[in-house]
Amino acid sequence: MDESTLRIYLRRVLAVPAGASRKVLRSARDRRAGQWREKLLAAPASEKQLFETRLAITNTAYDTLSDAVRFKAFYTRLAAGEEVLPELELLLAGLGESSPKPPPARVIEKRLAAVHERMQRTQTLIESAIREAVDVESKRLQEQSVPDADEFYDAVYACAVAAGKRVKEDEMAVSGKNKILDENCLAELDAVITDNSEIAAHKAYDKLEAKVAVKEETTPANRSTAMFLSLIILVLVFAAAYFTLSRDPSSFLAGPAPTASISESEMQACESAQDPKLIASRDEKVAGGAGLIATAGAAGLAGSVNNDTEDGQISYHEGIQAAISGDTNQAMADFDKAYETNPNLKVALYNKGNLLASSGKPAEAIASYSEFLKFKPNLAQAYYNRGLAHQALASQVVSNLVDPNRLATAGQELQKAIANYNCCLKLNARCAQAYYNRGFAEYCLGRHELSLADFEKAHSLLPMLEAANFNKNAVAALLHKPFEPIGKIPPAAPIGPVGPPGS
Repeated sequence: MDESTLRIYLRRVLAVPAGASRKVLRSARDRRAGQWREKLLAAPASEKQLFETRLAITNTAYDTLSDAVRFKAFYTRLAAGEEVLPELELLLAGLGESSPKPPPARVIEKRLAAVHERMQRTQTLIESAIREAVDVESKRLQEQSVPDADEFYDAVYACAVAAGKRVKEDEMAVSGKNKILDENCLAELDAVITDNSEIAAHKAYDKLEAKVAVKEETTPANRSTAMFLSLIILVLVFAAAYFTLSRDPSSFLAGPAPTASISESEMQACESAQDPKLIASRDEKVAGGAGLIATAGAAGLAGSVNNDTEDGQISYHEGIQAAISGDTNQAMADFDKAYETNPNLKVALYNKGNLLASSGKPAEAIASYSEFLKFKPNLAQAYYNRGLAHQALASQVVSNLVDPNRLATAGQELQKAIANYNCCLKLNARCAQAYYNRGFAEYCLGRHELSLADFEKAHSLLPMLEAANFNKNAVAALLHKPFEPIGKIPPAAPIGPVGPPGS
């Protein structure tokens, strides 16, 4: 069960809609608890334990839906097998309720096709609106003078998000009567808006930095001065060329320096802990990340490949569609088929790793990412996601109280997570989520100074990352350093980076 499915389950327990406020959740909890207490009082002794369990689940649903930190802790225990949820249908039947009868398969297929078509259209419109809004706002901000880079980024990003939301709202108004898109689709569109706004804003930011970096060309006082300077430059160029050719002709003809890449030794270091004696913090709350907003989400699925008529690529596209619709098992089967049919589709291994991780199988996800990286060693998102899977594995180990070596084992996994984030940042130094998650891992290891530095870096790279600011202040308070007051309502965990292109 992934986090989205768990939220749906808990909302069904309380009979509340998505996005319910704490006041609504509290009222629903009180109503449900009253129903279960009536059942408990009237039940024979042999059934009292059953109704007590259902009353406890009702309270758990309220606690976890109203507090992000409690939700993450409960989800972690559930993934580790420490918590067990009763069958939802049996639980609702105890109150005389039942889920609506599912529609025929033909109706479901027709609906999924309509959802996919609407989602594709809306995503395309959102991406186009964001690009146009960023272009217009970027030009407007630079009309009079060169703006401050950070203020420029914030303004462009906010404009992009607003443009994406306008398109979303317009499309929802058109399709609202038919109720084509459910809450999962809306959440996916929100992620599309955030991801594309971030990408577009960063591109505009990079263009601004490049513009600022270009120095104004010096104008010579007169023609004779210009000729004299040109002559000196020409002599220096020929002298440098002669010296280089005489020492190493091939170096003069070599192209520009290669972009960042990961070496074989760095790849191996990612999956081996550097310090076998370094363990997770002996403070179990710190080792489990208590007091911090949860890790940022995974980098998204890889996109479509170029030609869907080649072997295996039809199955690959069907896998993406199944993943978007929430059918994880079918999506993994499609990606397996695509890779078996066409071993050149290495990207299917990456997508399968994402689905395994979201299904609570971090060890299997790590294996899938590792297999992918043998062929594509320079994809930042794969290192990022593999680091996140190691963190999930560490969290599972820490919560297993019967394991005497759990802190040592968790320490090994956290070190591997940090090594993977290091590789990600070598390939993409502007990945704020990698700094954020690395800071979380350092915190769990008890290395709070390093953790504080990473959260500060994440927030400086992406000021909209409120969770990084929250965690920075939490760690600063722990270190008795100056910090801003932490709000009563913590921000949500950050979403992950955008996924890579399919080819």
